[in-house]
Amino acid sequence: MFTYNTDKLVSDVNRTIETYLAQDCDIIYIKHVLSRLMWGVGFSIKGTEGAELYPGLKVVSDLIFEKNRSDSYTSKAFRAHMQKVRLFSLISHGYLPTSG
Repeated sequence: MFTYNTDKLVSDVNRTIETYLAQDCDIIYIKHVLSRLMWGVGFSIKGTEGAELYPGLKVVSDLIFEKNRSDSYTSKAFRAHMQKVRLFSLISHGYLPTSG
């Protein structure tokens, strides 16, 4: 599915989650979800496995937002959450599936 070492990447992301969780930080997940095949991108269509969080990913909160563009800040729900909790600092860590 991926062109890189998936196990190491997921392990690194999970380790980062644990580090920030231990510091009492919110852990936020953002899923890239498209309503249909667009621009040749077919791995994140709503209702398919590709639009879900990766199965090995440690999910420790219900702060899961959806975006439909490459920029996470295009998610209105995510932006609203940032304003609600007065979030001024953000660490981003993730992966992008590729078609190999």
